[in-house]
Amino acid sequence: MASFETKTRIVYHKLPTLCKWHNYDIIFSYSVITIIFILMNNKTLDLKAQIRGEMRLKRRNLSPEEKVFASKDISEKLSSLFLGYSSVAVYLAGKDELNLTDFILSCLERQTKIYAPKWDGKTYNLSRVKSLNSEDLCMGPMNIAESAENEIVNPKEIELWIIPGLAFTENGKRLGYGGGWYDRLLSQASHASTKVGVAYDFQIVQDLPTEPHDITLDKIICARGYPRQ
Repeated sequence: MASFETKTRIVYHKLPTLCKWHNYDIIFSYSVITIIFILMNNKTLDLKAQIRGEMRLKRRNLSPEEKVFASKDISEKLSSLFLGYSSVAVYLAGKDELNLTDFILSCLERQTKIYAPKWDGKTYNLSRVKSLNSEDLCMGPMNIAESAENEIVNPKEIELWIIPGLAFTENGKRLGYGGGWYDRLLSQASHASTKVGVAYDFQIVQDLPTEPHDITLDKIICARGYPRQ
């Protein structure tokens, strides 16, 4: 069943026709529904910001050992499930993200074409990653490693996407970092491609607020519980 938020968005876009049919005051009706729409959007943004803050804190509180354990587990799972693709989009992990190094190396050994986000001064594109050696990487503007190559691929050519985030639901909803970069890239992806989110166990939540531009993922892979001290 559609949520109240979804129903309100539908009414908002169909309001001119409804008003014409029923001879309502279109200006008044638009004003009311616009106020409701703005309030709902503000509530959604506030909730997203709250969840982002909570998840960032939980990630920061993980020990180095826990991060390594979880990262190796994720790479093992990805390697067992997704090594049959010829072109894969990954991310090069930031400080607290799950590190995909082992999975990326497994793909490169199989001659899989690997791509990762690279900043061009205005937005992120996908650039070929030929190795993880220091001479083949450079540091991006957000202090995250990027490929030193400028071999850019069209997102439609990617067969498998491995996607980071701050929170996910089991049915594929994703909460990113707020920049909308992955939503823009994924909006250009082939419908036949497989989109996989990777998460620490605590990043899986029951539900997430969504907006029209948010992309639903096909599968979420979660790191198993790691030894606690």
